Amino acid sequence: MTVQAESLVVGRRRAGPAVPAPARADAFAGLLLFADLAPADRAALLAAAAMRAFDKGEAIIDGGAGDALIVLCRGAAALSIDEDGRRAVLAVVSAPQTLNLACVMAQSSPLVSWRAAERCMVMFLPRALFLKMVARDARLAANAALALAGAYQDMVATAAAQRLRCAQQRLADYLLSLPSVGDDETEVRLPHSKHLLASLLGMTPENLSRTLVALAAHGVTVQGAAVRIADRQRLRDAVGWLGAGGASES
Repeated sequence: MTVQAESLVVGRRRAGPAVPAPARADAFAGLLLFADLAPADRAALLAAAAMRAFDKGEAIIDGGAGDALIVLCRGAAALSIDEDGRRAVLAVVSAPQTLNLACVMAQSSPLVSWRAAERCMVMFLPRALFLKMVARDARLAANAALALAGAYQDMVATAAAQRLRCAQQRLADYLLSLPSVGDDETEVRLPHSKHLLASLLGMTPENLSRTLVALAAHGVTVQGAAVRIADRQRLRDAVGWLGAGGASES
């Protein structure tokens, strides 16, 4: 089965100029889903792919069943749900990552939307071709199951943190998860806007600002997007203390 890239309509617009084959091949690097894909199937998927760049804030997936498996190749995307004019961010992921594997496997419409958290590059793979490969490739099917299981575990962990941890714990955990800047282990940078971060952590922007100030007592100082953690172990210990009743704000 051959599907030409030009036949895929991406986000109500056709894909832009063709992307060189080496750049397309790199899009699968680091993705468990395609780790064991046969060379012929890999080539077929890449030949049928369409690629498009999205600007920050632009909708990548926003309703509709869609006809493609969507792979975030570069940048970051935010998973959100909208209701009554309000938007709640459920997750922010960085490339490489599939964005709608569950919907593709279930052949159902998405309940949520994905938006570019920064300028990003996205690959669209024909759903019918991908599902045909899954049906005859046990290893691909197993990798799809593993990817879905990992996403489910992440969802449960996020839900548990929202219900069981106070605002200071959630923010401290997030800061500790960020990579250090260069050789300075005490400094990290917020990768997204504070408004997006507040929604991700289940807070209002005002609550996030108050929580950042409160963490100063545990060695955290903030200047713009730069955050300095004076002592990581001290902050880890504070997370446990806060959970034992040291703070009550949620």
